[in-house]
Amino acid sequence: MLGFWKKTCMFCGAVATKGFRIPDRMNSFICKACYETWEAAGRKCAACDTSVRGVQEVGAFFEQRTLGHADCGGLKLLP
Repeated sequence: MLGFWKKTCMFCGAVATKGFRIPDRMNSFICKACYETWEAAGRKCAACDTSVRGVQEVGAFFEQRTLGHADCGGLKLLP
């Protein structure tokens, strides 16, 4: 495998193949490990400090390097 599908995570800098992409920025990608770490920490939103629950859309906050609600100003994640 030549690594054509590998991308660099915008949060941790790791190279991964599985994760989420962000359509609003060029080459933006968040690895699955960063997402799972955020889930294990309670899925807290960086902007409003409440939990992201159920069908609420998850968004990325690049300045804080964390995740939260897309409605709070985060860039929406795509699988």
